[in-house]
Amino acid sequence: MNNKIIIPVAVLAIILIAFYFINSSPKDEAIIPEVSPTATSTPTVTSTSTSQKLPGGSAPIAPASAIQGKTWTWVNLVERTGASTSPKKADAFSITLGTDGNLVGKTDCNGFFGSYQIGSDGVFTVGQLGSTLMFCEGSQEQVFTNAISKVQSYNLDAQGNLVLTLEGNVAKMTFKKK
Repeated sequence: MNNKIIIPVAVLAIILIAFYFINSSPKDEAIIPEVSPTATSTPTVTSTSTSQKLPGGSAPIAPASAIQGKTWTWVNLVERTGASTSPKKADAFSITLGTDGNLVGKTDCNGFFGSYQIGSDGVFTVGQLGSTLMFCEGSQEQVFTNAISKVQSYNLDAQGNLVLTLEGNVAKMTFKKK
């Protein structure tokens, strides 16, 4: 009978001792820095020098707030080779970038949805897209959604158009604000 009581008490004592040592050891604040919450979840861009010049033909990165919460209509896709694709139906393709990291859009055939992330350095990534599944003869949907899924960065051009650059800088998609 004594063994039935001693073993559970010993196990409980070992658990309590281990719990005490785990919770009483000092935390290394340098390894786990404390991060204070900010007012918005949108990253901000800070410039360390106002005298730096950008390379010719380049523009500063637009803040995420300049493109979020807006609907953008596809204008064209221009490949590095110079080949260009424009929608056959004007305003048939659009994308809306929510402030919550979700996107929705429409093509000349289906609607689609997904998620995206924006970095303060212009990085723009799109998660896996889902869509309705209608078939439309002659649709440009595949070209559009394939390009959207390969976006790697964003910016606004001098006219305020959204320019999405595809992985490897192989092409740029241009959108106008709706």
